[in-house]
Amino acid sequence: MLFLAPTRSAAEVKSLLGEDFSGVLSSDCWSAYHPQLAAAKQKCLAHIERDLKALEDSRLKANGVFAAKVFPILEEARQAHRDYHAGKLNLEQLQ
Repeated sequence: MLFLAPTRSAAEVKSLLGEDFSGVLSSDCWSAYHPQLAAAKQKCLAHIERDLKALEDSRLKANGVFAAKVFPILEEARQAHRDYHAGKLNLEQLQ
């Protein structure tokens, strides 16, 4: 399905997904997605990594410390995902 909208507003998101979306809403961090109801929400890892990279490069030391703590968690999650799809972990082990 192709959906073209004149704006990137929350109203357009609701128009596309409806009042009570029963799926998983995977999106970037654009504010129009925040009010949308969904069974679950997840944010794009590429966008999160880009933001973490900016924190890592920040002049504020605390930002770099935070990024340094979060990057290994993301890599561990990605490795677990790869291992699950390669049959090295079952669903119980993944959880």
